[in-house]
Parts: sequence; C-alpha cells; structure tokens
Amino acid sequence: MSSSVPDRPYHHGDLKHALVQAGIALIEEGGIPALSLRALAARVGVSHTAPRNHFGSLRGLLTAIAAEGFHRHARAMCEGVSDQSDPQARLMAAMTGLPGSRLRVMPPRPGSKLRSARCCERENTE
Repeated sequence: MSSSVPDRPYHHGDLKHALVQAGIALIEEGGIPALSLRALAARVGVSHTAPRNHFGSLRGLLTAIAAEGFHRHARAMCEGVSDQSDPQARLMAAMTGLPGSRLRVMPPRPGSKLRSARCCERENTE
C-alpha cells in the first residue's frame, strides 16, 4: 500500500513565520505571561501541537522571537546607513537607524524576561 502525498504545498504556507509573528503580537498585547503555545495555536488557527512541532517548547518559541527581534534591529540599523557616504555619518546612521524604527523593533516591556538566558536556547538561534 503506497501513501498518498499531496502535490500542493502545506495549506498554511510559512507556518513557522506566522507563529513567530503571532507570538510577537501576543507579547505586545499582554507581555510574556500572555504567551503560551496553546494561545499561539489558537491565534494562528492551527492545532495546539503545531507550535511544539516547530519550536519544541515555549523556550524554543521565545528563542525564535528573540532572533526575529535581532534581525529587525539589524535591518533598522542598515536602513539608516544606505544613503550615507561619509564614514562618520554611516556610523551615526547605523547607531540610530531610521527615526523611530529601532524603538519599534521589539519594545521591551517593564519586567520582561525575554532577554534572559533562561528564556532562550543558545543552540537554536537561526
């Protein structure tokens, strides 16, 4: 008996990315306590096991969210540099990014533990 594999891609598209973006939204709305794998699955509309399949645990999800925050931060820094030719102006642009963009990358919340080593996995930082 052969197994049937559908010719079309997975119906959700990029589920891992969607889960990270929804996780960021949950944190922005209610802080770290609002984030759980079940709440995330409900937000995205997938089974409650889907986030665990992608990240392994809540800690793995937090690692992916932190990595996304660093990627956003790096992009914001690079955006300010592209129009500068003077080395000192490039440095200042890299430090400040586009006006307001660095502060909106992943705003820290008072009491947030997102930057804590206990919340993130160092081995899983794509």
